[in-house]
Amino acid sequence: ENSSADSDGDRDPFLLYVSYNAPHYPMHAPQEHVDRFPDLPWDRQIMAAMVAAVDDGVGDICQALEDAGLDENTLIFFSSDNGPSRETRNWLDGTEDPYYGGTAGIFRGHKFSLFDGGIRMPALMRYPARVPGGQVCDGVGAMMDVLPTCLEAQTDIRQEILASQRRLEQIRAERARLEQEVTGVRTRVQDAATELANVERRLSASRSVLAEIQFQSDATTGQIQETTRELVQSRERLAENNAVLYRRLRDIYRMGPLHTVRVLVEATSFTDLVNRYRYLRRIAVFDRSLVERVTDLEVELVTRNDDLQQTMAELGSLRQNRLSEVVRLRSVEAERQFALQDFRSREAQTLSTIEQLDQDESRMTTLVDDLEERRLEMERRTDSPRAASTLSSGDAGSLDWPIHGELIYSFGTERRPNGMVLRWNGIGISAAPGSPVTAVKAGEVVLAGPFEGYGPTVVLSHGDGFYTLYLYLEDLGVVQGRRVEVGQVVGTVGGRDTPEGPHIEFQIRAPVDGGSPQAQDPLQWLRSRGNE
Repeated sequence: ENSSADSDGDRDPFLLYVSYNAPHYPMHAPQEHVDRFPDLPWDRQIMAAMVAAVDDGVGDICQALEDAGLDENTLIFFSSDNGPSRETRNWLDGTEDPYYGGTAGIFRGHKFSLFDGGIRMPALMRYPARVPGGQVCDGVGAMMDVLPTCLEAQTDIRQEILASQRRLEQIRAERARLEQEVTGVRTRVQDAATELANVERRLSASRSVLAEIQFQSDATTGQIQETTRELVQSRERLAENNAVLYRRLRDIYRMGPLHTVRVLVEATSFTDLVNRYRYLRRIAVFDRSLVERVTDLEVELVTRNDDLQQTMAELGSLRQNRLSEVVRLRSVEAERQFALQDFRSREAQTLSTIEQLDQDESRMTTLVDDLEERRLEMERRTDSPRAASTLSSGDAGSLDWPIHGELIYSFGTERRPNGMVLRWNGIGISAAPGSPVTAVKAGEVVLAGPFEGYGPTVVLSHGDGFYTLYLYLEDLGVVQGRRVEVGQVVGTVGGRDTPEGPHIEFQIRAPVDGGSPQAQDPLQWLRSRGNE
């Protein structure tokens, strides 16, 4: 009850460390908890009762957090310090007999042992605001790392917004430079390929601007929701305290101005007089603190209301800014369309379809090889242990499809009716333009932008030389250098101007015999359509 009352009035960050002495020797528990398990053997009954007592205490803490409105944005970490005991001092009556009621499950050892059963403990974590529930992590960590890890994770959302604003300025500066560059290109020579590459980069910059503005808008919306909630709570507390203050003033008025004197004069002894004086003094202190609380709450209410108005003004500005950027993006897209048509009309005069595909594949292979060399060089330079790969040969046949649609071409060679032979290094999946495309595995975005021949492209690195490629996108949903999770949207279906129509091409690159990543048949990695 005390922690709930204290937390309700204090929104500053806090740390609560609770160290229970149960379950622990000597093995005993309150009878009310023992009675909950009448069907268990005596020794297991005591263990279950001790665990139940701890569970009740943890439940009270969680309920206090929920009552104070702090449960969503509070990290709860629960664990133990060692494995089950085998000590003879476990019994309250001094019985010299080891306790056998606890178990380390599949692990060998117990308390005081250096085997897994003595030092490896399970842990539970709950953080609804940042970590989705239902996850299982089988990694091993040290208890001493928990606190610094939690502190490092508490990144202020304002710092994230400021970082996004800095990135936004850099992107806009790059876009302005590209606009100056395209003017120079047009005055020097009408080179369609060069102009198209410039338009693609400007389009990518405009999309990045929209992504950063959207991030800031979402973060600001979250701040508005939090401030609104705090404002409502402040108003409720002010109303409660005003009601108490009103009742107190009414009582003082009814008792009259001589009430204090009358209480003191009616004392029957000196001791009674001192006690009455102390009682009156406590009432006066309470009244003064009540007035101060009401005053502080009124000031807090004004402050939170000002914060809310300022944040809503920022959100309105962000939304207006986003509308302007959308108009600008559409203008660049129209210019891109024109440049693309001009480029393809000239390219069709010099390259056959087979040559074009060969060049595209050569560029893509070079890109993947360069990315892999960069990854290996980064691992050689850093002293930190290499991150575990999120994709391996064991995942073959288990990956979800990046999008549901019709398979329009398969991996390998294809012979057309006219005798033309094409080689595909991925699979083509047709879908409605703008449909979301999702990552089949978690990984780091090593490319999110235009790539010659494929348009907007996303390449994810999964470690150990494994890559997934999402080609012929229309819009990008990720930013280069950031991590994405499985199922996260990486972009939308494009490919409107290709002979195949709206579609994406999905590729998987994996190391072969310890060498560089090579194109693999995605159908060998994706779930069978019959299992969907």
